[in-house]
Amino acid sequence: MGDWCSVRIRVDGTEMNPQSGSDFAFDTVTTSSGPYVGASMQRSLVVGPGTHFVNVDERIVGSGVTFRLDDWQLTTTESKNGA
Repeated sequence: MGDWCSVRIRVDGTEMNPQSGSDFAFDTVTTSSGPYVGASMQRSLVVGPGTHFVNVDERIVGSGVTFRLDDWQLTTTESKNGA
């Protein structure tokens, strides 16, 4: 597949589902087998009440690639009834 840029989202250190580590190709360099581009992602994780820390991690897999996240949005949803 070549070189790619990956993104993962963690809550309190736990990767949200589906957990793909650095295997999720958010964007790639075009190769003979074509580009692999997600360019968006949706993840979920149920957590209990309280304060939580959300981290968005970017990673380059391979070499010779630069990665820039620009004009992005992260949305979280709170459920008051515990569902």
